[in-house]
Amino acid sequence: MNGLPNYRYITDPLEFLAIIKNRSALKKGKIWQTLGSRRDVYQIEKLDLIENKLILQTTCDFDFMYFAPIYCFIDHRNLIFKFNDSDIKVHKNVLIVEFPQMAKCLEERKYPRFQFPYDSVKVSLKSMSGQVTDYATSSFCDISKYGFSIYWPIKQKDFFKKFHYFKMIKINSKETHVSADFSVAHISPTTDKRFVKVGFSTETLFLENFQNQLFGSF
Repeated sequence: MNGLPNYRYITDPLEFLAIIKNRSALKKGKIWQTLGSRRDVYQIEKLDLIENKLILQTTCDFDFMYFAPIYCFIDHRNLIFKFNDSDIKVHKNVLIVEFPQMAKCLEERKYPRFQFPYDSVKVSLKSMSGQVTDYATSSFCDISKYGFSIYWPIKQKDFFKKFHYFKMIKINSKETHVSADFSVAHISPTTDKRFVKVGFSTETLFLENFQNQLFGSF
């Protein structure tokens, strides 16, 4: 078993509804249409439910070409589905679509995730990609068997677009002995608008060998 995310298809409208309802208010998503080498992307700023329909409001007016499929991504369990122009009603920046017959989403987490109070544990990372080695030190947000996440200043979030692979080198200024390489899995909003949550994953199950040092860092 590895740390790569597992996806599955859903066809039950009640399960689709439950995923939509259980999302955080911070989690939105996007709608896009690909036409050759061109991709038009519309960021969702508001999502409502009426019976078996989604009402999606975006930051700009839609300009679809009605011969290519349209995709929707909801930032909760990476829910994704597609539809055609015959499935939707559009007015400026508002799109109404019935629940899809099929969608794809992440499997629910099988392993516990340990949460940390802000600033209680500091982690230092060393970049393993790019032509220049760089370092990042920030606060742990949470950790699980196959990954962890940190709080990071939103003004510096492009740092993790430049560097994608990291080693964990220190916990609260003490050197670690973690050999795993971590890749950036996601950058998500938090309730504190000063920070984003940067998630990292690895294919190596590392928490059992690491937890004594980690929980001894408080």
